[in-house]
Amino acid sequence: MSASSDDVEQPAGDDARAGGPAPSPWKGRGRRDHSPLKLLGALRGAGVLLFLKRQLPVTYEIDVYQRGAGRTASGNLEGDLSALVSSDKDGSGKIPGLKLKLEDGREIGIDILDLNRAAAGFDGTGAAVEAGLLG
Repeated sequence: MSASSDDVEQPAGDDARAGGPAPSPWKGRGRRDHSPLKLLGALRGAGVLLFLKRQLPVTYEIDVYQRGAGRTASGNLEGDLSALVSSDKDGSGKIPGLKLKLEDGREIGIDILDLNRAAAGFDGTGAAVEAGLLG
């Protein structure tokens, strides 16, 4: 896999020739935290996917990470997700108000990244993720 020109820092001006740092390619183009990503732990269990006043039983795997002061979570769902696929009319995975109710009763918002009738990949969102899913 080759890197695109946007992925590689290019030397620029006198700073690069003098051994100084090259300017960041992300400066002014959005937020990107370059602090190390640390896996804090994982959650596995049986839960319920909540959407559009429906409830679908699912199993979940969630990995919780810390980057700088923030926390993120991503994971996978398995179950009969055909009702969710039917609700995703444009194929974007953007279904408003989608939540995952965990085995212990906590709820997290999720954004679907990859969806089919039996499984889905997702990113966790909201205060429950930031507060720390691992207790």
